[in-house]
Amino acid sequence: MTESPPAKHARANSAGDVHIPAHETQKDTHLNVDQIKESGGAVVEQIRRVMDDVVRHCGEHASPQTRWNGLSVLRKIGKTLALSRSSTLAADVTWDPCLEDGMLEILASMSREEKVAIRRDERSKALWPKLVELDGLRQEQCILENMEKVLSELDHVGTDQEVSEGESDDHGSQSTD
Repeated sequence: MTESPPAKHARANSAGDVHIPAHETQKDTHLNVDQIKESGGAVVEQIRRVMDDVVRHCGEHASPQTRWNGLSVLRKIGKTLALSRSSTLAADVTWDPCLEDGMLEILASMSREEKVAIRRDERSKALWPKLVELDGLRQEQCILENMEKVLSELDHVGTDQEVSEGESDDHGSQSTD
């Protein structure tokens, strides 16, 4: 009767190295604290790349549904980061305005009608209430400082404020561009 080998468990030594035993066919992995931090930086960079890709695919030549989906995806990323605020990873992304800037860039490529449709749909599963929810998380946790600009961009669409701004643009100086 053969004895089975003792169970392998991850452990850290006094130098902060983490030893992760591998399956018998794989090589054991050793990670130190600096390597773990570096991998976190790589994850932050990957999140930023994903957000940039979303924004790039949602320009003026994209369909309205693609732009709506892009704004929705960025909102979901923002909520995930806000709910995981205690992690260093989330902190690195939420202090960078790339998420809000991406949302504003998508909104800039939307037609007035697209923005009005988002703003006027207040059903609980609609995008507008979810953006407002994200803004609430932002305020509670003091993150995503430019999220207010995103809501403002949508909130005044079709209101008296927008109409008066449009009239002043029409009667004021005109662009020759």
